[in-house]
Amino acid sequence: MNKFLLTYISYFQIFALIITAVILTFFPFLLSYKQFVVSVGITTALLLIYNFLRSSAGYKNVIRGGGLVLLLFFLYSTTQHLYTFSSDKYVSFYLVLYGQTLPSVLFSCLIASKEDVQNSIKKQAPILGIIFTVIGAMTAFFTTTTTTGGYIDSENGLNYQTTSYLTAYAAGLMMYYFVMQDEIKWPSVFNHPIIKKILPLLVAINFLSCLISGGRGGFVLFLIQLIVAFLFWLRKNGRSSSSVARLIVLLSLVSIIGYFVVRTASNSTIETSGFERIVGAIRDNEDSGRSNIRARAILSFKDSPILGHGIGSIFYEIGEYSHNCFTDILVEAGVIGCIIFLAIIRKFYMRMKLLIRLDVSDYFWLVIFLNGFIMSLFSGYYIANIPMWWAMAFVFSKKLSC
Repeated sequence: MNKFLLTYISYFQIFALIITAVILTFFPFLLSYKQFVVSVGITTALLLIYNFLRSSAGYKNVIRGGGLVLLLFFLYSTTQHLYTFSSDKYVSFYLVLYGQTLPSVLFSCLIASKEDVQNSIKKQAPILGIIFTVIGAMTAFFTTTTTTGGYIDSENGLNYQTTSYLTAYAAGLMMYYFVMQDEIKWPSVFNHPIIKKILPLLVAINFLSCLISGGRGGFVLFLIQLIVAFLFWLRKNGRSSSSVARLIVLLSLVSIIGYFVVRTASNSTIETSGFERIVGAIRDNEDSGRSNIRARAILSFKDSPILGHGIGSIFYEIGEYSHNCFTDILVEAGVIGCIIFLAIIRKFYMRMKLLIRLDVSDYFWLVIFLNGFIMSLFSGYYIANIPMWWAMAFVFSKKLSC
């Protein structure tokens, strides 16, 4: 029971954004975002206490991780005293920071000491991938009373942005299963030949759903996850160039055929505005809204380029985050802070390489990290990016043993 709870609370933390979006879309009467955060936070605290009472293994890392996050939060909380006016958006992120980021980092440090739970988390990847695939396709293709289809412009639930990330997450999890087929003892159903054969179709469906939803960040994440999976597949199998070419052709054909089949044979109404949004961004680099926000952020950075204006100051300086972790950090911590952040990313990369060298199935944690890091380049506020911090805390806490 303990392993079960540790496994699924980990997923609730990593994919909290998507899970709450799904709840708000299909079951808005069930619970609100705040209720979800509080519920997961309380459960996390109880599991941390319970596992600490059973064994002290891993708690040195939990304490270190918690100390670093609390230091960051202390810096965040002091910034408000540097300004003579208030910011509602600044205050609103306290719930995320104390209700999600802190407990997620603590929990991740604990999971890093439990090999059985890590294996259990990995085994659930294709299950969650299929669930995400179905939800993403329902939202993108089918117009009902709860899903709008196409370019979904909504602040709540599965909008165009969260749907695109949902499909990219699904593809990343399914491709992980594909690459690691003989490395992990999967649930018996995933050893069936039919499941393995329909995998390219599921990935193609996610690709189409991502295109139709119109989220640019999700589209970029999808492509990067595909490239990373492809590189791991090459490294692991050492297939000939002809086999590689056949795989690429297969995925391309399935995507093209799938698009026309869905468009002509289904009863759905497929909007093209989301697809046109992505094409417009590639062709004309159209992103005037967020480009203007980032331009304002750069102007603020120039006012204090070395140390920045303080952690969380982006809300005071331009009124909102810039949807890019680097411009946010430049405003808040200047060049010094950006160098520190890059050094952390580099350290993460080096440790991730060692982990994968020791156990190739640990490529899973890279999938989780990319889900968060790529998203932080296009959407959201970096301090509230749970997948990125969860993966980094895990990789820094996991023991490197030969």
